[in-house]
Amino acid sequence: MSQGFVNSDTQATTMNNELVQVINGDAEFVPLESLRAQLSQLGFDSKGFAYSVVAILGCQSSGKSTLLNMLFGTSFPVMQAEHGRSQTTLGVWLGLSASGGTGGSVDESILVMDVEGVDSRERGEEHTAFERKTSLFSLALADVLIVNTWHNDIGRYVAGNVALLKIVFELNLQLFLKPGASRKLILFIIRDHVPELTPLSKLTDMIMSDMHSIWTSLPKPAAFGPSPQLSEFFEFRFTSLPHKVLRADQFVTDVDALRRKFVDASGPDYLLLAPSARQTSVPADGFAKFAENIWETIKANKDLNLPTEKEMLATYRCDEISQAALAKFSAAAEPLQQAQLRGELLQQFGQAAAMLLASALAEYDPQASRYVADIAQAKRLSLEKAVLVLLYSMFERQLTLLSQQVAASFLKSLAAKFPSDGLASRDFAKQASAARQASLDEFLHGAAEACLASAAAGEWTSEAALVQLQGLIDERIASAREEQIKALNKEVKADINSGYAKPFDKLLESAEPDALWPKLRQLHESVLTRAESFLLDRLQGFAASSTEQQQRVKELQDLAVHVLKSRFLEKTKFLQYILNKRFETCFGQDERGLPRRWKANDDVAAIFARSKRQAEQLLEAFCVLRLDPSLDQVDFLSAESTADPEPSLVILSPEEASALREQFSEAARSLYLQALRDQENIATVSRVPTYMIVLVLMLGFNEFLYILTNPMLVCLLSHAWWRTIFLLNLTMSHHAGDFVAAPMQLLLAPKDHQLQ
Repeated sequence: MSQGFVNSDTQATTMNNELVQVINGDAEFVPLESLRAQLSQLGFDSKGFAYSVVAILGCQSSGKSTLLNMLFGTSFPVMQAEHGRSQTTLGVWLGLSASGGTGGSVDESILVMDVEGVDSRERGEEHTAFERKTSLFSLALADVLIVNTWHNDIGRYVAGNVALLKIVFELNLQLFLKPGASRKLILFIIRDHVPELTPLSKLTDMIMSDMHSIWTSLPKPAAFGPSPQLSEFFEFRFTSLPHKVLRADQFVTDVDALRRKFVDASGPDYLLLAPSARQTSVPADGFAKFAENIWETIKANKDLNLPTEKEMLATYRCDEISQAALAKFSAAAEPLQQAQLRGELLQQFGQAAAMLLASALAEYDPQASRYVADIAQAKRLSLEKAVLVLLYSMFERQLTLLSQQVAASFLKSLAAKFPSDGLASRDFAKQASAARQASLDEFLHGAAEACLASAAAGEWTSEAALVQLQGLIDERIASAREEQIKALNKEVKADINSGYAKPFDKLLESAEPDALWPKLRQLHESVLTRAESFLLDRLQGFAASSTEQQQRVKELQDLAVHVLKSRFLEKTKFLQYILNKRFETCFGQDERGLPRRWKANDDVAAIFARSKRQAEQLLEAFCVLRLDPSLDQVDFLSAESTADPEPSLVILSPEEASALREQFSEAARSLYLQALRDQENIATVSRVPTYMIVLVLMLGFNEFLYILTNPMLVCLLSHAWWRTIFLLNLTMSHHAGDFVAAPMQLLLAPKDHQLQ
């Protein structure tokens, strides 16, 4: 038997200066002094307790050495696949972690143990005893034992290392474990894993099920108590890696992430224990002797003998039969998996799954029944578990597709129940509840059809998917309800707008300033009462709680105030015109509503002051929303005013009101001056002396008689008189018209001359 690494090209033995052999290919421990000298050359003996041991187990040519090199920067020789698949590592080798690998420098206090692969062709029938011994040796020395396994070997008794681990666990309990010792960490690395087909959690469950089955079947020494638990002695962790060639980039990324778990002590997934917590706690300079003692103890134990020829044959053949049945099952399930990946919902999936399972077992049973019954039954259970793992992943995908289909149909059925004119539903709660129940019934029916009717699938359940679907449907209902509430709010807003429309304009035109806000408050309360009644009635159809009703009513009240304020803001665009019109009505018309004819004894100043005050009171009413009667007595335009209303109630800012007031005062002043001129003209005519009138009549008596006796002159004189009267009235009306038209001219003027 060769003593070193086997080169796949030359089959010659080679030695790497950075690597140290511990067990040679003939199962012999290397000379102790030689091992100590080589470890000393590597600088290992000076590490004290600051080191960890990491070992790896797995099938031959499964990529163990390649993985160790990438994780720890070691240089274990690897198989050259282009020259064929053969044995590379013989015995057990050690390497000290070095800088390099996939992500830069790694911790140099990790002693890496590369173990000869199990199930090798080169060892033939001798492989079992050697594998058990080296595996037990690795478990006894290592702080972290890596089990490198192919994903498609999970569920197999031999290829999945279950049989080997059973023997190793049992002897480890007998030979090396002591009560109260720290736990060993066993890290399963699942190679070539395709999570889209089988989730890592399912593979993990299968492995842990096997581990617990092993532990249950083992006899435990009395020193460990009546019922020691597996978790007291071993900690299991799991990870997976994609195909190294087909998904090379992802493989490197995942290996680098795994490497950090060995070197980053601050990380949450750090795999190594502190020196004080390690099981061996052997100083580095005593490691060689400690390892030699472990190997001698293992070699002296007779429980590591080979099984009988009959058992070996049964294990080998049942494994082959199981693999063939599993391959046939996988081929039959492939079209169904592809259909699911395309998003197709499979009809009667439960029946199809039962047929696939039955077909796989029927393929296995006739051939396996000719071998050792216990081994055949164990392999049958492993086959059944592997089939169920894949079928369950398809079952979960079926439930996902079913949930998506039900959720989509739910939305369509719910939307069909709503009014098509954009109005809110009048019975939303009942409609949504009926649609929800119909969708859940549809899902439960589909899930029942998808479930496998088999005792082996007793744990299959759609409960988690149902809860998830219920949550999704409830989210959709909440979203649809919010949309319907928005539609209801639009209806309420339209009702409020219509309630304000004509009465609001009429009050602005006719109400006295002092009475404007009391009447507006009455209008506001009337509109609000009607809208609240409408809203509360409609909310009954939404099954709104009292708290929600109160919240919605509060929002309605705010909306009503907002609509009222919006109407005032709209009117402020024409406020200058409104003020001038109100002033012209008071100043230019008498008590009968007729155009005022100024007389000499009229108090123009008093009428002007009264009319101006009427217009300014209207401007005051526009400054702030006075829904609170206490605000009626507050003069916001007064220079001495200290009132500070809420910003939401302000319609015109003090600056805007002041500018409007100044523009209005200027326009009113011009009409006032015109009235004074008209009154002065009338007064001039009325001041002609009486004697002048008598003198004119005496001197013009003959002419007066001549005119009266001449019809033509009478007509001409009458026409001239009435024309004079008409022109005088037209002139007065023209002045008043200019005053009222002034704001409209301002609105048509360039924007920089308008009130912003």
